[in-house]
Amino acid sequence: YGVSTSYQGQLICVGGSDANQHYADTFSLEMNQSILTCKELPALPKTIANASGALLGSTLFVVGGQETPTSTTALREVWSLDLSQADAVWKI
Repeated sequence: YGVSTSYQGQLICVGGSDANQHYADTFSLEMNQSILTCKELPALPKTIANASGALLGSTLFVVGGQETPTSTTALREVWSLDLSQADAVWKI
């Protein structure tokens, strides 16, 4: 239930949930010569699942979603992360 997109040969994964909780984790997966590499990226400011996302150039936008499994409304926030910046942080 997270957001995912491809960027320069990587799969970018953001947030999501399991049966017990929602996550703020952000990471990339990349396959290179049959070796899968996972790279940790900056975590979201809040846990989130059921959000929408879009990639515009090198900037990933994450919109809405729910903060917890018991949330009854969607978040009214948009976060962005510039994937081209090594020291990128999520901006609201």
